[in-house]
Amino acid sequence: MNPIVLLVGGAAVALVAILAVVLWPSGGDNLPYVRKQVEKKSTEGNRLYKANRFEEAIKVWKEGVVICEGDHAAALKNDRKGLEESIGRAEEAMVVRASAKEDWEALKSEYEGEEYDPFEFLKRAKALLKRQEPLKPDWIVASAGKMVGELPEMIERVNNQVDDLLSGDKDRRFEPTRKKIKGKFLERDKEDFSSAFKEWSEYLADSRVRERDKTKAKQEVERLNRLANGAWRNLSRKAEGKSKASAIEFLKENLPGSRAAFSRGLIWARKSRRRSPLSGGRNFWILPGIPL
Repeated sequence: MNPIVLLVGGAAVALVAILAVVLWPSGGDNLPYVRKQVEKKSTEGNRLYKANRFEEAIKVWKEGVVICEGDHAAALKNDRKGLEESIGRAEEAMVVRASAKEDWEALKSEYEGEEYDPFEFLKRAKALLKRQEPLKPDWIVASAGKMVGELPEMIERVNNQVDDLLSGDKDRRFEPTRKKIKGKFLERDKEDFSSAFKEWSEYLADSRVRERDKTKAKQEVERLNRLANGAWRNLSRKAEGKSKASAIEFLKENLPGSRAAFSRGLIWARKSRRRSPLSGGRNFWILPGIPL
């Protein structure tokens, strides 16, 4: 064997050994290298988290925590804390999504059973969509071959059901209802505001009434409130100087059906001041939940 070859070969082996010692991180000198590995785990976990792959993200972050527990535990304390916070956030997101999935599956089961009130079901389905939309679950976002998710598609179908039911029920439309109440209770100088408000209250409580008709009805109630308050102030002026008993009788005659409301509003005033014995009465006809 040629001794020169052995010499060269031995030198090469020695050189590789020296380079390995110099370049391979060890002891206190490898902190930057270890921190870089932790950062890689953090970045990879964040990517998985954003893709809603929470279990995979947690696994990767836990691997990063293990790296932080080595020789540089003190130096990597904050890195470890950040990873643990990310794990906690992912675990919480998993709980929230599990609950959201249960709610969706319950609604879907009810829909598939075909035993539901379309009006009430539509309200609950829309409320569920509003709550869960920020989570972007599979049943809300569009998927391959579909323009919308399963829940929005369900809402559209039920909404069509509701429209079909309402199209044959003109008595529950706003305009026919307004005309009926006006003709029955709001004849000029013979207004019965109490009965009119009672009718509107029942109309607004009817789940079969369309939302856009309810919006118009609330606006009509506000308008009637202003008319009723104006009528009250007008009667109050006319009742000036009357005794308490006379004022009550006067109101009974001029505003039928309002005895209880007006009786609560009476205020006895001194005759010497010649003021009306009646209160301002601003809120006597206001329906709950419908502000002026």
